Amino acid sequence: MLQVKLQSVKGSSLIDLFSFSPAIAESIRQARNQQASVSADSLDLILADGRQKVVNVHVQLFYDEERRMFGTLLAMEDQTYISFLRESFKQHALTPSDGEVVAHTPKMKRIVKQLAKLAKSDGPVLFSGASGSDKAFLAAKLHKNQGIDPQAPFIMLDCLEIDVAKSKEMLFGSGKNLSGDKHSIHFKSLHDYGTVHLAEGGTLVLRSIDALGLECLETVNDYAAQVAAGSFILPKCRIMATTEVDSAELGRREAFCKPLLDRLLGGHVQVPALRERRKDILPLAKQFLADREGKNTKIISRGAENGLLSKKYYQNNVKELKDAIELAVLVADGDTIRAEHIFTGPMETATDYELDLTEFAPVRFLINDKTLTGLRGGLLAGFIALIGVTLFFSDHLAGVISNYLIWGVGGPFLAVVALLGMGWRVRREGVSITGRNGYLVFGICLFYPLLSSWIIL
Repeated sequence: MLQVKLQSVKGSSLIDLFSFSPAIAESIRQARNQQASVSADSLDLILADGRQKVVNVHVQLFYDEERRMFGTLLAMEDQTYISFLRESFKQHALTPSDGEVVAHTPKMKRIVKQLAKLAKSDGPVLFSGASGSDKAFLAAKLHKNQGIDPQAPFIMLDCLEIDVAKSKEMLFGSGKNLSGDKHSIHFKSLHDYGTVHLAEGGTLVLRSIDALGLECLETVNDYAAQVAAGSFILPKCRIMATTEVDSAELGRREAFCKPLLDRLLGGHVQVPALRERRKDILPLAKQFLADREGKNTKIISRGAENGLLSKKYYQNNVKELKDAIELAVLVADGDTIRAEHIFTGPMETATDYELDLTEFAPVRFLINDKTLTGLRGGLLAGFIALIGVTLFFSDHLAGVISNYLIWGVGGPFLAVVALLGMGWRVRREGVSITGRNGYLVFGICLFYPLLSSWIIL
């Protein structure tokens, strides 16, 4: 193995023989000084021709009946290929995004606090939520914020793409079990290695963990239990999992490992769908645009923002929103992304007939939170007063006037309030009055007083 002649090996001490590999020589010295067995992982072994290998070593001393040392066993396990794979994953595998978590809604703010708390521990974590709700991104942010080596591997394994019969071998290798102790000597073949060995020192994300078979899930639970107990023989990586299935539903499934579910629920993060975090839509869109453009050379117009937020388009997940921005960047023919570029592509004849009420100062005043609160309170009080006067003083002049106000003025007033309500949604959700809808609202405001006056007269 060392590529030296047997004749030159005879009579040599192990320390002299491995003088080209200081780390291995130091392990031998350490075992002799401590008079105890020593194990070390991933040490450099320099061969006689200068080539380098990576090995795990185990040094064990032998004593006679009088406790005199008469021999030293040096066992080495070739780790060169597995070390190469680890380095490849570090350089070419998943790289957690540098973007920050967008959290303008209460649910996402709670998740940010939850991630900060989970970053201080190393236990299993379960991210559950609808498809495309950015569970993988949150897992990557948690990995990055744990304070571990920036080069630590971050590996995501899609359980839907694994053959159920081979899932256990894919994760943990072809070894018979996960048991072992610190001083055991077990020479492995390449097939004994699984994904957990590649993720050692970092994070392994099991995407769609509910797709794994029960036997594999039980093995994952055993692995997590032994790592939590401080096992020396097993590679240590943090297990994270994602699922689109509700945690309560997982608990009812006989094919899911209940102890593993309990362990995962200790770090459970429920990720909301995009429709539950509407205030995050525009910040997310701008972040996707910045990521896509680098220096963010394109801007999103107010009309495009309204289009992104319009209820005519139901965003089911963050991925769909990102795809919309990707498409808009491709089809926009200038530096500005306009409404027609959102989801539909460029129009042959761009006709801008959109009326954005928020461009007018009086409208901005009317849709202010304090103004709207006062208007709502005054409207409710006035409406209750009018109904009371109409019911209890119907034979008096006040009752006649209140009746006229309800039918002659109340209708147009409600139409104006509806108009203001749409203006409120312009600010909160970006809905603008466009095309026929705008004409319809203004038509009602003009036509209703004439119709109600004709009815009364």
